[in-house]
Amino acid sequence: MNKRLFIGLFGILILLLPFQLSGLSFLTGDTQLDATLVNINAEASADLKDFKSDLSVSFNIPVIKFEYLFTEIKMTPAEVYLTLELAKITKKPVKHISDSYKKNRKKGWGAVAKEMGIKAGSKDFKQLKGQSINHLDKIKKKKKQKKPKKNKVKN
Repeated sequence: MNKRLFIGLFGILILLLPFQLSGLSFLTGDTQLDATLVNINAEASADLKDFKSDLSVSFNIPVIKFEYLFTEIKMTPAEVYLTLELAKITKKPVKHISDSYKKNRKKGWGAVAKEMGIKAGSKDFKQLKGQSINHLDKIKKKKKQKKPKKNKVKN
């Protein structure tokens, strides 16, 4: 019994490790979504200009229309992504989402989503989670394509 408890606690610690290492906690209410957002943040921070350009294309919105989320509201790249994704899913203006974020910042993104009418486990929440995973995969794929291929030299 003690061994099972230890393994269970160890598993929980492993799941929480990315949040502790990054110093971020999105508080979405879903550990997988939180982990995806931590990874989006890490990938985006490596090339912020490219990330902003990708967001502009993905959401069909000029960078100038969401730049203030970075500069004035001090959102992380993943939070800006989440704001744009929530606006798309809920069909609400970006400003409406960012105002809710400012009001609920300490409660986390789960509170923002709930205020926007998205409940954990709902169809919209599953869409948000799936889109976040897809976006992370897209970033990683693009990053791989940018890496120069190493030429092997034969002796």
